[in-house]
Amino acid sequence: VTTGDPSILATTWIKPGSAMIALGSWRDDDAVVQLNIDWKALGLDPTHSRIRAPAIDAFQSAATWTPGASITVPGKKGLLLIVEGR
Repeated sequence: VTTGDPSILATTWIKPGSAMIALGSWRDDDAVVQLNIDWKALGLDPTHSRIRAPAIDAFQSAATWTPGASITVPGKKGLLLIVEGR
């Protein structure tokens, strides 16, 4: 998984049926990115998957996106995302 923005890096952990993506931003401002996902490598079908950010106190609010949607990454922060089949 990549973001297309060299200031926002992605690290991915894969397990059967889902993956976790950690996004980290080194930008001062918020940035809107689209994830470039190798769905075959994840073992998931994008037409039957969703991307969600679980609520984590003092870190991030819960949110859900469809594959291909734009995601806003806060400046100097990051997001933890779960990609899962539905």
